[in-house]
Amino acid sequence: MKIGIDGLPLNAASLLPGRLYAMVSEQKDILRQVMGDTLSTADRCGLVSAEATENYLRGDCLSGWQSGRLQALRLSLSKRTPSHRRTERLLAELEHFDFDQCDLLVIDPAEGLLNLRDLTYAVTQIEVYQAWAERHQLALILVYGDLLLEPDCLNNLMACADRFSGLVRLARESGQMSWKLLHWFSHQGMQGKVCYALSAQVGGRGMQVDGGCLLDKESVQTVEISSALDDDLVYVVSGAVSDARDIPRRWKQYETIELMQESAVDVVNASMILDYGANSDFPTLAKQIFSLRNLHGNGVKLVVRETSAVIRHYHEQLLLRLGCNLVVPSAVGFARFVSMLDSLQGQVFNRQLDDDYESVITTVSPSEEVGYLPAADFVSSVSKTLEATAVTGVQSAMIQLNILPGVGVANALRLCRLRRPGDICTAVGDAVFLFLFACRESDVSLALDHVIELPVVELYVDQVRHSDSEDILLSIQSIKSTINDDSPDYTEALQFLDEDRMQDTVEETVQLNDARQTVFQASQPIDAVARPLSLKVG
Repeated sequence: MKIGIDGLPLNAASLLPGRLYAMVSEQKDILRQVMGDTLSTADRCGLVSAEATENYLRGDCLSGWQSGRLQALRLSLSKRTPSHRRTERLLAELEHFDFDQCDLLVIDPAEGLLNLRDLTYAVTQIEVYQAWAERHQLALILVYGDLLLEPDCLNNLMACADRFSGLVRLARESGQMSWKLLHWFSHQGMQGKVCYALSAQVGGRGMQVDGGCLLDKESVQTVEISSALDDDLVYVVSGAVSDARDIPRRWKQYETIELMQESAVDVVNASMILDYGANSDFPTLAKQIFSLRNLHGNGVKLVVRETSAVIRHYHEQLLLRLGCNLVVPSAVGFARFVSMLDSLQGQVFNRQLDDDYESVITTVSPSEEVGYLPAADFVSSVSKTLEATAVTGVQSAMIQLNILPGVGVANALRLCRLRRPGDICTAVGDAVFLFLFACRESDVSLALDHVIELPVVELYVDQVRHSDSEDILLSIQSIKSTINDDSPDYTEALQFLDEDRMQDTVEETVQLNDARQTVFQASQPIDAVARPLSLKVG
């Protein structure tokens, strides 16, 4: 389906299902001619008009009416009926006569149905028509002929412009017909502020673009994402709003991301919210973000909201690298979450998106090394990690822990229990060096509490922390300068200590089981002794 003007580019003419458009012109006859040619482009179309249907019927449109492809309804309005009642009755009539099965519907004139004198009321009614068109997946065109005679109404229409997927004025100036787009939404994006010169085709067969020329070329914007009409639409997976009693009216809720994707095929600048919970699979979520960003472009706002699980720092950085605009922590309440989402309006994703998903995973994922490494291997591993993550924004931490006298280096290393891939340690002199992959500066204290089995103050004199990559590199270079052939390797000592500790653990477990068995035997019930009680009757 498209506007019936020959030579009009598709990005300024195509009509999309579920969209609402508005046409304005004081040139009523020419606009009706254009609308008649527009109706002929649809497989099944409908016309609601206060004028005689014959004004639209010529050529393909006449053939469509005769074949039943075009349905027509004569519009008769009573001034005594409030505008909102007229809308309710019209939509009910349209559904009764199966107009909701059409691909395209034109209402001409729309003045009596959608009163633009009251801006607040107009916005409400426009949303009713837009919702109806979306529900039945048809393109709906509202035609205004006398609107230019009432400046207040025209101003209100312009104030409501963002509610339409296309707003056009057909005008005649100094004898030249022109097709002026305020904006037009299509699969290619947003066409804005474009004016095409028009002329009649030879033989009066319709209108055509005059040589394909554009008037006012300075204002041409082939894609104007910042003013897309779906900017305030929000598509959300149910799991992301499970804590909300009510969601805003412009939010559309879906049970699964697959259903959301099916409904959001044509979005350009809307928001799409996914959830991350205890049962979520992170690789699947990451691929979905990457796919959505490539499919919908930079205008769409992609948001991940934590629900019953927390996303690790390097996973968060990975999502941002793959196309996510925002990751919302689980501690943020729903009201605050809505405010954060509102702050994204008008923003465009401006990071460079990689062509290959796997290459992103490689640069952001930690190394497989974990735990103690000899100093030379430690320096090499940290250097490679910093180089790989230099452009990803993953922040890591290096901590130098100076050991208390009497603790011993091997014992201090043994008490560092590193479990995450990429978290490594080494020892140089009387200091232990920890490298915690994807650990933010604010999380270092909490991380130390988790990886060191005893309180830090009981093992170390003091500590020096580095979270900046340049500072970490300087620290690495300092360690490297101290390495020589005599540098100790604590690998065997730690294995011995671990084996000794494991044996102690086994012996403690056996002793504990023996004690439990002894307690159990001592508490066995003794044989019962018969001791009948006398019954006193009184």
